[in-house]
Amino acid sequence: WDFLNQIAQLFGLPPITKAINPLLLNTLVNLIETLWRIPVLKHHRAPPISRYAVGLLTLHSTYNCAKARRDFGYIPSVTHAQGVAEWKAWVDANGGLDMFRAK
Repeated sequence: WDFLNQIAQLFGLPPITKAINPLLLNTLVNLIETLWRIPVLKHHRAPPISRYAVGLLTLHSTYNCAKARRDFGYIPSVTHAQGVAEWKAWVDANGGLDMFRAK
């Protein structure tokens, strides 16, 4: 959540302060995935959320390139801070957040 709040701050958005009850979330995702087995929905629309998406948004993950450095001599070409700054500049150059909002 720290990283997401860093991104929110970068774009002038409020920090994330609320969380959905995990039991409610799992129930909703199970319902959505069950409904999306109906052929009419399955073949004409993507589900609004999936277990995979929930996992990406809620599970903690750490990315570490120490083994790549050790085994292959890998050196990142940009720092984390530089990458975030370049990404923000790219978003701004391509119309800002409004260009990426669901319509």
